[in-house]
Amino acid sequence: MALAGVNLRYRVNANRIKQERLAVNKIARIFSLQEDHFTRFSQPFNVDAKLEFAESLDDLEELSSVSDKYYEYQMTRESPRAVIVTATAQQRGLKSFTAALFVQSGSFNRRMCETKTFVMTSPKVNSAYELENSCPPESELYTERSFDIENLETYEATSIGNAGCHESGALNQG
Repeated sequence: MALAGVNLRYRVNANRIKQERLAVNKIARIFSLQEDHFTRFSQPFNVDAKLEFAESLDDLEELSSVSDKYYEYQMTRESPRAVIVTATAQQRGLKSFTAALFVQSGSFNRRMCETKTFVMTSPKVNSAYELENSCPPESELYTERSFDIENLETYEATSIGNAGCHESGALNQG
């Protein structure tokens, strides 16, 4: 029976990691589409040159409904040169994300913060440029190392690693 619990915990954590990676990938896709939108109109001799990000997710080509049962995505265009995207967890046991894309000194800058714990609210920011140097309280700078599958067993052994699983009923077998 103990072995079944370990296997279930592994599957629950593997699904959590998969869903969090998909959320990060969707944010990266939104940013790529925004960068394409921004540069498409900046070509030389383009009389419609705007040099701005799209105002909404609906304005981005190739983007179907991004929200799903795990995450709700929202994008706010703070200015023609800065957008904030949030991926808010819709189920317990997932982290939430806030990311910013902004133009500074002629370059695109991407920053993303993830919640330190499993919460169903995204880190709050007032400006995309706030993420340039730090993340809001209760969040940390997103790094790919956070999702290193080789460290999964070590991560599972921590109390926070399974916190959302008990609350969501994922480990209940009855």
